[in-house]
Amino acid sequence: MFAVFSVLVLGVAAIASLTIRLLRPRFAHHWLLNTAACLIAWVLALLTRAQIPDNLSIFHWQPEVLLPSTPTLIIDHLTASYLLAVISLAAAILLTEVKRPRPGERPGGRWFDLFPVIILTGVAGLAILAGNLIAAALLWTLLDLILLAIVIPRARNKEESESLVLAFGLRILSSMLLIWAELLSNARGYSTTLTGLHPSIAPLLLTAAGLRLGLIPPHRPLPEIQDLPAGLRASFWLTPAASALIILTRAAQSGSAQSSGWLLFLAALAALYAAFSWLQRVAIRDGLPFWLTGASSLALAAAARGQANASLAWGSVAILCGGLLILASSRPRWITPLLLLGALWTTTLPFTPTWPGVTLYSLPFQPIELLFLIIQGMLIIGFLRHALRHSPTTASAERWVWLVYPLGLALLPAAQVMIAWWSRPGASGGLPAWPGWVESSISILGNGLTLFFISLSFHRARGSPRFVEHSAAMLEFNGLYRLLWSLYHGVRRLTRWVGWALEGRAGILWALLILALLYSLLIQLGMTG
Repeated sequence: MFAVFSVLVLGVAAIASLTIRLLRPRFAHHWLLNTAACLIAWVLALLTRAQIPDNLSIFHWQPEVLLPSTPTLIIDHLTASYLLAVISLAAAILLTEVKRPRPGERPGGRWFDLFPVIILTGVAGLAILAGNLIAAALLWTLLDLILLAIVIPRARNKEESESLVLAFGLRILSSMLLIWAELLSNARGYSTTLTGLHPSIAPLLLTAAGLRLGLIPPHRPLPEIQDLPAGLRASFWLTPAASALIILTRAAQSGSAQSSGWLLFLAALAALYAAFSWLQRVAIRDGLPFWLTGASSLALAAAARGQANASLAWGSVAILCGGLLILASSRPRWITPLLLLGALWTTTLPFTPTWPGVTLYSLPFQPIELLFLIIQGMLIIGFLRHALRHSPTTASAERWVWLVYPLGLALLPAAQVMIAWWSRPGASGGLPAWPGWVESSISILGNGLTLFFISLSFHRARGSPRFVEHSAAMLEFNGLYRLLWSLYHGVRRLTRWVGWALEGRAGILWALLILALLYSLLIQLGMTG
């Protein structure tokens, strides 16, 4: 129950913050209230590990004819790990927010920059705890509604509104895929619990999670909002992704390696574009979506090969290392070791917390995995470039700020260590054994060669080499999507013209003519068939 209590604490804090905002608009301690609640939730998330396995029914369907299964929550090794990751990210966002005050404001940010972080983390935590397919679909939809409420007031023009509609349309489609998997499992007599899925259902789950992560098809999973502050941007991109990353790991647990080869190809395409774009980004706020896509593609590839622990390792890297990089906006020299620690986690070297990630390259080795080796190396290079880039510091900050700020950043690598400790061999739900030295050697050799050749190209070009820019442009899918969008507008104009023609005085004649043409076409098809 500690997991449920941690989510409830965040929910109560969000309601209290909203109530105080309505009753006392000048209340100046929202940061203190939300940070205290988030730290309490973080402690409860740590204690969750002592209570697994556990499950809880949310409510019962009435009537049961609609769907025989009732939404449930489950607490196991995976939910404890991802719950700790998202709550650690929220705590880090709130603690580091003291370093990003606006002119004339107190440290801690504004209310409407803090409230979405708490509410997103609470609902994403519930989605992580989903115990069956119907619960996951319902909580995904709730999370999308909250994201929509955050984004709608910030959309400024027609293009942003259209990208918003497209992104959330694909997210709704992913929820529908979960419902389809639920109906299919019920029809075939399979289990609908996420811990006992049939392998034939796994490709549907991988596709649904890939849609939400922007991998299938390669696209931006959320609309781009320019004026989001760093903390809210990190929560906006990384927190909802955790609810999809855990579905990838659930699919890997069910045995998804038999029928998901095509997903590896699509994930590799998305990851290549993301990795090349990640290398070009000067500002981390612009590169965060590409980091998430690249790291998530490695989690999907591991899940498609049936490697649940590797998928968990890469999912935690996507959330925690990405959060560490974007939140370290002010970088004195003594912050650099924390960032280099995050870079070390992305290497999956032996005895690092992400070592289980190398099982992605376990035997039998497939040729497409060479692409993922190169992609991992490119992600490491981009991470190092951002980590070592000089960033101005604020000398006028109070002393207590310099105590709280590094503490918030340190929570993220600490959470990575805790997740690795929970995943060690012999632990409940952990690894059956440490990764083998064959896949570890493949990872070290592949990443080493990638680091050498790309670093050499960067050194000679003194910046982003041309082949990186050209490769990103060749892999860009925006042209195809613009073509599809133009076709959609053409069909819409044709539909409007047909409606205008049928609504006129000659509408009946047009309708009769179209019916006659369709009738004659059907007769011809029947005669020739």
